[in-house]
Amino acid sequence: MMQIDDDLYKELMNIKIQLEKEYRNTIQELKYYNSDLSKFIGKECKKIMTSIDLDLWQYKKSTTVIRKGEFKHIDEDTGFQQLSLLKKQADVDRYLNKKFGWNRFETCIIWGNYPFESIIVWDVVNDIKFELIGDEVKTFLTLEHIKKGEVYEPKKIIT
Repeated sequence: MMQIDDDLYKELMNIKIQLEKEYRNTIQELKYYNSDLSKFIGKECKKIMTSIDLDLWQYKKSTTVIRKGEFKHIDEDTGFQQLSLLKKQADVDRYLNKKFGWNRFETCIIWGNYPFESIIVWDVVNDIKFELIGDEVKTFLTLEHIKKGEVYEPKKIIT
């Protein structure tokens, strides 16, 4: 039998007690629901709408670009409802981009695994998938690849 020291045992017991007090009180619920509100909506509200959480909202003042994004591990799929809502958001972004004359609003899905040496990005607004490798990953995630008024042109498009 594995021995653990008293401090570690006390810390684990405190976590267990804290979990029992929480609304999302199992490991499965912590993984499935992003917040207590997500669980409440999922369990207690009528199923007459789609409710998703997004992993990424970015805004860069110097470019006025607003990016919404969903993150998935390489082997994960996007659920039907989540994909449907992301496509609707992309429709709104497409309309706004046309109105302003350039890609100010982005919606994307990003697939990757830590340490994120490469990622796959689906720009849902423009319906293109591309791969970013090495330094391109951080450049993209910090919106450094966009200058005001420019449209991002990915180097490696995936078909």
